[in-house]
Amino acid sequence: MLSQFFLSKSYSTTFTAWLGLLLVVGHSFFNAYLKYALNQWYERFYDVLQSASVELADLPNATASDQTLALEQEAGLSSSRAHVWSLLGEFCSIIAPALLVHPVARWVRSAWTFCWRMALIQFYTRMWDPNVDPVEGASQRLHEDTQRFASGVEVCLSTILDSVCTVAVFTPILLTLGGEVQCPSPSFQNVFGDGWLFASALILSLIHI
Repeated sequence: MLSQFFLSKSYSTTFTAWLGLLLVVGHSFFNAYLKYALNQWYERFYDVLQSASVELADLPNATASDQTLALEQEAGLSSSRAHVWSLLGEFCSIIAPALLVHPVARWVRSAWTFCWRMALIQFYTRMWDPNVDPVEGASQRLHEDTQRFASGVEVCLSTILDSVCTVAVFTPILLTLGGEVQCPSPSFQNVFGDGWLFASALILSLIHI
């Protein structure tokens, strides 16, 4: 199942196998980095919104005699509004590559899975002995079994890679927050210390896999 694709005697098949695997792994890292970038963006975006809402709540308190204060608040709001638009533009720049990468990666994965399936079918066909009494439905079983195997490996590999890459990218954040946030379970924090958030994420990733 593995050697006939990744260690095939055909150089083109072997090249396709390893290149496809490299692209699948690269897409998983890209997906994890996209989650990290969006997480950082959400933090800054909602901080700006919170600051602007506080300034807006203070505006009605400015009376006619407080012209200087009102002008300062208006200037602050204008600055916050410009900052929000800037962050929205940054959000578009973050997700724009994904609009192209995700469809292309999906197509590459489908083509890679199909090439794997064809490599298995070609191997089984070469081993076919016409002198042996045929098994009923053998050709159908050949196509169905290879299709199920290739699709199952694709889904399993994608799930494992996404979980591993996501945990790897968020590890520094989890370790930092683990020292700032108190764990609901003191015994759990006693075991893992400041890394209790990382341990929780790792355990949940293993369960998800």
